Amino acid sequence: MEQDLMSIIKRTGNMMRRLQGQLSPHSNGKGHGRLLRFVAEHDGITSKELALMLGIRPSTLTEKLRTLEQDGTIVRRRDEKDRRVVHIALTPEGYLALRRREAGGNRLQEKLDEVMTQEEQAQFCAQCEIIIEAMEQLSEACRERCKNVISFEEREALPHERVGEKTAGSNS
Repeated sequence: MEQDLMSIIKRTGNMMRRLQGQLSPHSNGKGHGRLLRFVAEHDGITSKELALMLGIRPSTLTEKLRTLEQDGTIVRRRDEKDRRVVHIALTPEGYLALRRREAGGNRLQEKLDEVMTQEEQAQFCAQCEIIIEAMEQLSEACRERCKNVISFEEREALPHERVGEKTAGSNS
C-alpha cells in the first residue's frame, strides 16, 4: 500500500513515542530524556540557561521541571546570592532514569543496525535533515505571520456589535 510522506512521518513519530515508552518503562514523559541529558551534562545549570539551550519557553520548562521534581528525578535550588535564580541538578534517581533511557535508545540503535546499513542510515539522516529544514522554515514563516494575529483574550476584549444592533455613533 502506497503512503504519502506526511503519513509516514506521523507513523514514525508515533512509533518512536510508543517504543520509547516500551524500551524505557520508567520514562517520565515527553521530552524529559533530552532535558535530563542537558542537566547531567551541565550540573547546576540555571532554569534560564536550560530553557535557552532546549529552545523552549520558560513556562514550559517550569512544568517539566515540576514533574521531574515530583518524581524525585531532579532538585531545584535557589541561588544563595540571587534568590531569583534557580539551579537544577539530577538526583541519584535522575541519573538512573537517564541510564535506563539511554539503554533503551541503544537497543533501538542495535535493531536499526540490523535492518539498515550504515550507508542507508546516513542517506536516511540526510533526507530527514532536508525535511526538518523545510519544517523549520515553515514554522518560522508561521511565527512571522502570527505576530499580527491577536489572541482570543484580546479579541474577546474588543467591543462586539451584534447583527441588527446599533452601537454608539452608528447611523444605520
